[in-house]
Amino acid sequence: MSFNRLPKRIAGPGFHVNVRYDDDTIARHRTSTDSAAIVSKANSDEVYDVKEMELLVKKKDSAMYYDGYTHCFSAVNGWNKTQGKTTEEVKQKILNEVDFVGVAVTEYQPSKAYSEQGFVSQVGGVVTLINEGNLLISPGQKVQLGLNLDNNRLITTDRGIPREKIRFCIEPVNDENDLIAAAMKIMNNDNNPANNTCIKGDIKTALTALLKKKPKDRTDAEMKALDKAIKDDMTNLQNLPAFLRAYRQVNERVIGKALGSAKRGDRVEVLLQPRHAY
Repeated sequence: MSFNRLPKRIAGPGFHVNVRYDDDTIARHRTSTDSAAIVSKANSDEVYDVKEMELLVKKKDSAMYYDGYTHCFSAVNGWNKTQGKTTEEVKQKILNEVDFVGVAVTEYQPSKAYSEQGFVSQVGGVVTLINEGNLLISPGQKVQLGLNLDNNRLITTDRGIPREKIRFCIEPVNDENDLIAAAMKIMNNDNNPANNTCIKGDIKTALTALLKKKPKDRTDAEMKALDKAIKDDMTNLQNLPAFLRAYRQVNERVIGKALGSAKRGDRVEVLLQPRHAY
């Protein structure tokens, strides 16, 4: 029986666009001098190939192309400026520097020189993906662009993918409190001192306790404490535009809605949706 990487268990319309490979970004990843073991550059050229059903992203500050196409990629290996950071810090750094494009419909093998040959990305409709994250995805739950940097990540369920390849995955989105908490964390880590004053002491205390635990381990008391702190101090934010920018940034990671249930390594149908903050 021949292997088909694109089985669709739910029929539905799909919207596709032609895209091209981001040769500039991948060239930087291939020649990265960072020694961080978390996302070190790959030894195999196959790692940087685009395979069917992979999530495609583009760098927010990538090279300026003048051909009218979106230039994207799927591999994380060799990401620059990740030395001395924890796994969670590396994950957030990478996710903050990319925008989701779509799901690869056709494969693409880059050549050594710039090529004008493109490939196809699905940007809307129903698509079948593999849950390569560590969390259970439930029917009707929104999913977001994620990254599993666990050394024991399960990627062998999709044949033909090198084990050393690190690629983007889908993760469940829990609720608005998580998005607000993530936005406030981005503001707290910003280099602009003015943004650090936006987070009050009560929110910091509740947020710290919340982010130390996985969603399934969070107690109702902790969720209520964060919700109360946000409601009490939201009107006192000294830089509301900065908070809205950070909130839009994390909200744009939401890419669609799951149409089924999927444990780690299972396939799941996802309805891709427009990405916007409001």
